[in-house]
Amino acid sequence: MRPDPLQYPALPTPVLVLGAAYTGKSELAHKTLDPARKTLVIGTADLSEGLIALRVEELRRQRPEHWVHHDGPLDLAGHLRSHAPEYEQILVDSINQWVANLVLTHAQKYSLEQLQPLCEREVFNFCAAVEETRHLTRIVLVSSEVGAGITPPKPVARLFRQLVSRINCRLAEHAAAVLLVSAGIPMLIKGEWPNLPQ
Repeated sequence: MRPDPLQYPALPTPVLVLGAAYTGKSELAHKTLDPARKTLVIGTADLSEGLIALRVEELRRQRPEHWVHHDGPLDLAGHLRSHAPEYEQILVDSINQWVANLVLTHAQKYSLEQLQPLCEREVFNFCAAVEETRHLTRIVLVSSEVGAGITPPKPVARLFRQLVSRINCRLAEHAAAVLLVSAGIPMLIKGEWPNLPQ
């Protein structure tokens, strides 16, 4: 049974949307937001990569013109805290891209032993920021499931996979609703579909 399209924006906040790459996570995240409301989209992708930049542009064209876009903040927790009072809705797309930027940026300056606790602090600080701001604005978070494949051979790639899996677990623990997308099919794996007035 497919949910009523009106049920998506009525899901309680925060909403976490999970799935593999190119399964429709970002498109589903749009459905969980009210297109008429004042909205901030925090994009975390590295726009210097051509294919990613094209994908981001494609997603922007699907969104209402009045939605505001901010790209690439490494201090994601600080960005969320500072802008939550200004907007009725905030979409973060995506958590896994932010973790990748975090790991790659700091890997140039720190050893692996230093990198892990530093990145873990950033990850847990963002989770705390979501908890602090969830009553100020509607929050929708998009993240990829990255732990189902073969174990990466390089330590930095293994750290990335570990951090994304941990932040997904922590965000899912505190999210009011969690949607999993598989082959373009959404499944509500935490929470309940809201009852709409007849």
